Amino acid sequence: MKVTLKAKSSSGDPYDVDFLFEGGALSVHCTCRAGIMRTACKHRLSLLKGDQKMLADPSQANELATVVEWASKVGFSNLIQRLDEAEAELSRVQREVKKGKKRLEESMTHGLSPGS
Repeated sequence: MKVTLKAKSSSGDPYDVDFLFEGGALSVHCTCRAGIMRTACKHRLSLLKGDQKMLADPSQANELATVVEWASKVGFSNLIQRLDEAEAELSRVQREVKKGKKRLEESMTHGLSPGS
C-alpha cells in the first residue's frame, strides 16, 4: 500500500513524501534535496512523528494517521524517540561545552589562581 503526502517547503512548492508499506516493511522517500541524497530530511521525520503542521494539504490528516500507524508497527517510533533523546543530550552537552569555554576564557583574561 502506498500513501503520498504533500509536505510544506520553504520555497512554497510542496515536496512529495511517499510511504510504501509492503510485506511488513515501511520505506519513506521525499523529493526534497536531502531526501534525494537519502538523508533523514525534516519532511520525512516530521510526518513520521505525525506532525500535521508539516502537511501542505491539511485534508491529508487521515492519510497521515495511517502513516503514523504503519511507523509504529515497524518500529520507526522507537528509532525516532531514541534520536530525539540523543539530540536532547547533544544539546545539553553543547551547552556545557559553551559554559566551559566561557569559564576558561574568563580565567585566561582575568587570571586564575590555585583553587579558583
